[in-house]
Order: sequence, then structure tokens, then C-alpha cells
Amino acid sequence: MEAGKAVASCQGMLAFERFFKQFQDEFLAHLHQWCGRNTSRVTACYALMPTGADMRVFVIGATPRMDFELSDMISDLELEFEEKGWRADIVQLPVSTNEMLMSFFNPAESIQVYGNSSRASDEGSSQLRLS
Repeated sequence: MEAGKAVASCQGMLAFERFFKQFQDEFLAHLHQWCGRNTSRVTACYALMPTGADMRVFVIGATPRMDFELSDMISDLELEFEEKGWRADIVQLPVSTNEMLMSFFNPAESIQVYGNSSRASDEGSSQLRLS
């Protein structure tokens, strides 16, 4: 009986590893590239670890106000993901301090897909950080 539990546990871990690799290669890579193509409107992007079929993403804009054109672009991106089989809930947030971001999500516990970890609005920063 114990061997069966061990096998099931290993199979579960392998399935998660395959899912996470696919998540990195397809979802996060596409999101990172999209942010890189929209650097004039996007200063940072964070994804929460998936807890089910839905992906939660926060795109930090370049201004302290809502960017309605960016909202339209985000809607198009959500449709792209949907067509590829990924359900994404992408939320635009205005550029702000880490303290303000904490009211929506914890940047330290998320995947920084795009932007500078020390200051999101620093130009030219475009690293994918998985922590």
C-alpha cells in the first residue's frame, strides 16, 4: 500500500513539473514578450502562481492614471491566451509604490514577468524572474 502512495506522489509531482514547464514556456514567455513590445505603456508585470485553471496577472502601467488604450490591449491579450487554452484574468494597475501594490497582491510572493525588481518604472528593464 505504501508503494502505491509513493508512486501516486511521484506521478503528481511529475505532472506538476510538466504543467509548470508549459506554464513558463507558453504563458509566461508570451506575457513577457507582450510586455516587451509595449514598454511605453507597461513598467512591470506580475503573475500569481496558478492555483487552478485560471491565471491571475497584474500589469503595471506607465502612468498614475488608468490607461484605457492599455486596457483594450490587455483585453486582446486575454483573448489570445483564451485561444491558446489559458484562462487569464489580467488586471491593469497604475504605476505606484510597492505599498500600494500590496493592497492587490504581494510582489514578493509573485512571479515578476517583466520590469525591474527595485523600481518598476526604471526604463530598459525586462527580466523574467521566477521566485
